[in-house]
Amino acid sequence: MRLDKQPSNRWVQSLNRRQRKKLYLAEFQEWLAVVKVGFASPLSEADFALWADDLHQWLAERELSMTGGADASPVSEAELMIVSDFDSVTPELLAEIRAALVAQPQVAKCDAELDDAWYGWG
Repeated sequence: MRLDKQPSNRWVQSLNRRQRKKLYLAEFQEWLAVVKVGFASPLSEADFALWADDLHQWLAERELSMTGGADASPVSEAELMIVSDFDSVTPELLAEIRAALVAQPQVAKCDAELDDAWYGWG
């Protein structure tokens, strides 16, 4: 979890509940998964599109959405941000996502971590 871009605790404590909710802080903080995938062998643009479609379908079944992708073809690495449609991504859900990706034959390595959806990424 990256905490280097978090607002200070002192400032957050000075806010009332409505302000914390409006700013997605403290008990209203939302988490997303940042996933970096390395492929065993580079994928063509068409193969990567099929892989991404299959992953998107798997995520949609769990009420998750993703964005991200790869820079150039052939694709040897991809970076994705995965968010929950209705809640934060939990550590348990992150472990499930990572396990599903590592189980795929195309994937050689997978790094995944939680990040603050409003203040941490970027």
